[in-house]
Amino acid sequence: MCRYAFDDLYAYYMDDNQKKKLHSRYSYIVTNRAVNHIAFKRKKSFELWLSERGLTVDINKVHTRGQKILGTYQRVLCDWEEFNSLENYKETKVLNNGSYTSGRIVVENGVHVVYLLNPNIRDRPVFDFYKTDAIYG
Repeated sequence: MCRYAFDDLYAYYMDDNQKKKLHSRYSYIVTNRAVNHIAFKRKKSFELWLSERGLTVDINKVHTRGQKILGTYQRVLCDWEEFNSLENYKETKVLNNGSYTSGRIVVENGVHVVYLLNPNIRDRPVFDFYKTDAIYG
């Protein structure tokens, strides 16, 4: 099991001119400790990601200079035994190692923890990228 904490998150917004200039498809970018963490093409997908992880940000104040995201969340890479032993979880899809796979979100001591199967597990579920990305990307 590998546990990662994300506690210094910032959101950035790029308008169409900025996306074109940088050859990017993404409107919303999230960093953790000044390192790229995840990006979204659509506001709706960004809001879903925030909500699932118990994070908040004033979406209308997100701009190119960045807006602090309030809250912290953790991600755990685990094996089938630990994944199947989880209780009281919310099912989701998680982008990991270039593929969308199953994730389970559990609240532990007030922190949202996203559990997903280690990418080295050969039989972990993988979903159609483009169909899933239409919701989560």
